[in-house]
Amino acid sequence: ARGFLIKTRNVLIEHNLILESTGTGIQVGVEGSWHEGPTSENVTIRYNRILRCGTGAGTIDGACGIAVSVGAEKADVPGLNKHILIEGNIIEGENEESGISVSGASDVTIRYNEISGCKAPVKISHSDNVKVYSNFGAADFETKKVR
Repeated sequence: ARGFLIKTRNVLIEHNLILESTGTGIQVGVEGSWHEGPTSENVTIRYNRILRCGTGAGTIDGACGIAVSVGAEKADVPGLNKHILIEGNIIEGENEESGISVSGASDVTIRYNEISGCKAPVKISHSDNVKVYSNFGAADFETKKVR
């Protein structure tokens, strides 16, 4: 359902093509009900091409390209996933809700990505210290805390 599912720390996902997966192309997520792995930390996702994903089952938070998420009862807590860099990726959707979705995270930088075909290129919730800048197809912004 996904190209990559990350549930660990100190990860580099680089130079991959993820094509037409029914779920989100890359998910960085902790899911309490599965009891698998810790929250993620020190994750770099860069220079990947994620094309026409997120069209069916396995789509996380409406994101076709990349989702940083928490699937748990207390999912509205910022900082469970932290120190995440998303840069230089090409994300092409087909009218999906978003290209990149971040929830339950802290210290996230989203830069130099090319995002097209999504209703909202970047969606942030329940997170703090998120910086979004120099992306093609998405406006620049910075959050201190988003609920």
